[in-house]
Amino acid sequence: MPVAMKLLAPGVPAALSMHTAGGPTFSSKAGAGLMLATAPAILSTNEEVTYLIGKYMRWALRKLWEVPIGANIEPAGDQAAARLAVRRRVRDEEGLPEEGMILAHFGLYYPGKGAEQILEAAGKWKEADWAFRLFMIGGRREDDGGFYPELQDRARAHGLADEVIWTGYVSAELVTEILLAADLFLAPFEGGISSRRGSLMAAIVHGLPIVSTPPEHRHPVFPGGGKFRFGPLRGCRGARRRSGGAHGRPRSVGASP
Repeated sequence: MPVAMKLLAPGVPAALSMHTAGGPTFSSKAGAGLMLATAPAILSTNEEVTYLIGKYMRWALRKLWEVPIGANIEPAGDQAAARLAVRRRVRDEEGLPEEGMILAHFGLYYPGKGAEQILEAAGKWKEADWAFRLFMIGGRREDDGGFYPELQDRARAHGLADEVIWTGYVSAELVTEILLAADLFLAPFEGGISSRRGSLMAAIVHGLPIVSTPPEHRHPVFPGGGKFRFGPLRGCRGARRRSGGAHGRPRSVGASP
């Protein structure tokens, strides 16, 4: 593509934006390498891409700038006032007691995002007789091979017909309402927490505490320690205990086994 741009629009400044650095096949990796090699400038949207380029094409770092993506949905207006109102309404609608937890996950559903582990943990929470509602916000990909209905079957197998709410595709306004109502955002990515996840960035700008997994590559946004504590992928059962429950200063927490 960079070569084609040079031929079709000579003299026009161009840059290659990379969100992922190739797929699992040799041809996709080779194609990504060719584009990186011929691009006059590279914009990396996350630390994972920057790390891979530095590992395999270190010389290309001198023409690379990292420009993180923003949140794919942002709240408007006074968050504090809106949070109190929507939390009260959601609790009333769901018949949830004051000590009950409102949990959320957001995004397209496909393997690698930890949805299976979230449901497994939710089953343990129900066995422990905890009161909660888990909002699974978002829809399925057309090419998911039946993954989304399998998730719903898994939730039913755990006896979570009342506790888990599958929203499907909904408006940005409704996503914001649910995120403002939530006590905790669950994002146990198999590849670790990363700034390339627009849904994660949305949770951050909505002021949510976050349960996630350790990043694969060091990143200044998610350093670990202090406000950021991480746990293993299969350790979601401790999320409620570790979160502190209340909306205080936004922070990211990890689950523990």
